[in-house]
Amino acid sequence: MHGKSPNTEWLPEPVQLHREKRVGRLRLAVGLPFVVGPCVEIRIVEIHGRIAMAVSPAYLARHGIPSTPHDLTRHACLVLRENDSAYGTWHFSRGKRMETVKVGGALSSNDGNAVLQWALDDRGIAVRSEWELNEHIRRGRLVPLLMEWALPNADIYAIYLERNKLSAKLRVFVEFLAEYLQPDLD
Repeated sequence: MHGKSPNTEWLPEPVQLHREKRVGRLRLAVGLPFVVGPCVEIRIVEIHGRIAMAVSPAYLARHGIPSTPHDLTRHACLVLRENDSAYGTWHFSRGKRMETVKVGGALSSNDGNAVLQWALDDRGIAVRSEWELNEHIRRGRLVPLLMEWALPNADIYAIYLERNKLSAKLRVFVEFLAEYLQPDLD
């Protein structure tokens, strides 16, 4: 698999789960590109990517638990600089209610893995994809915050050339990935 991702431990799973189908070798670099963000391609498979907020238990013990999005202004928030988003601006929704909060903190990066590691190192509150957080939450290294508030999705799109049909092995892989990226944090 080409691209930057330390989260590749799941790649062998679709092959193990579907041995009877002889999935074989996936040539992902050519056969199935992934794009994060809006996409105008005609042939796409959308995988809904939910975003969550998490923090280490040690950080919460020292600084307290925020109970509203506005409370985040008094916390060290770990800001990910990506795309064209406004720096340190986090958007929340709860039913029809919307809140935008300008967060602050000493640490920011354009590398999501750095932000996640800082959260694990007790340095502040991170906003990341649920699939990146879920194992850390399950193991008690991170705690989800403000679960009653939704953050904007970060949907992922599997794109394939219009002239090509999605092969059985790629379809199996995309279905597995869609399930893998939908962790249940509730």
